[in-house]
Amino acid sequence: MNKKSLLRKVLEFTHRPLIILHKSHGLERVPKGPFILVANHPHWFDGPVLYTTFFYRLGHDVKFLAAQSTYSNKMFRFYYKVFEIVMVEEKSGKSAFNEALSLLKSGSSVGIFPEGESTLIKPKNAKTGAVRLSLLTGAPIVPVKIVKKKRWHLFVGKPNFPKKISISDWAAVRKESSMLLDHVYSIA
Repeated sequence: MNKKSLLRKVLEFTHRPLIILHKSHGLERVPKGPFILVANHPHWFDGPVLYTTFFYRLGHDVKFLAAQSTYSNKMFRFYYKVFEIVMVEEKSGKSAFNEALSLLKSGSSVGIFPEGESTLIKPKNAKTGAVRLSLLTGAPIVPVKIVKKKRWHLFVGKPNFPKKISISDWAAVRKESSMLLDHVYSIA
C-alpha cells in the first residue's frame, strides 16, 4: 500500500463519525451506476458530509469538484489530494469539466455544487457543468438539498435527466441548469 492509499484509509476512518452529525433522507433513490450528484452549498463542510454519506452508507466514492481558490488553504489542499478532488480553475473550468467527463465515462460518480461557492442565498445563475455532463454521458442527476440546523440534513430528490436539448444551445443549457438548481432548493 502506497503512502497516498494509507493516508486515504486513515482519513476515511476519521470521517466515520460524520455519520452521527447528520440525518439523511431518500438515500434509497440513489442509482447504482455512475451519477452526477448536484447539491446546494450552504457551508464549506458540505463536501465531507456528502462524501461520508455516499461512501459509508452507499459505497459510492464520489469525486467532487472544488474551486481553485480553496486550494490556497494547506489543509484543504492536502485533503483534496488524498480524496482526488477535481480543481475547477476560476476563469475556465474546461480541464475540470473534461476530467469529470472522463470520470463519468469510466464509471465513477461526480459531485458538483452548481452555485460555484458556499452561499446561503440561491444565486440567480447556476453553473452549467452538471447539465452538460448529463447530456454528454447520459448519467442521471441526483439532486440533494443540504439543510444545516442543529445538525445537517441531507434530502435526496428523485434522480432525473435534463430535457433533450443541444449542448451547443447555451440559452437552453443555462435555463435547464437554473431549473435544476431551483429543483434542488425545493426538495424537503
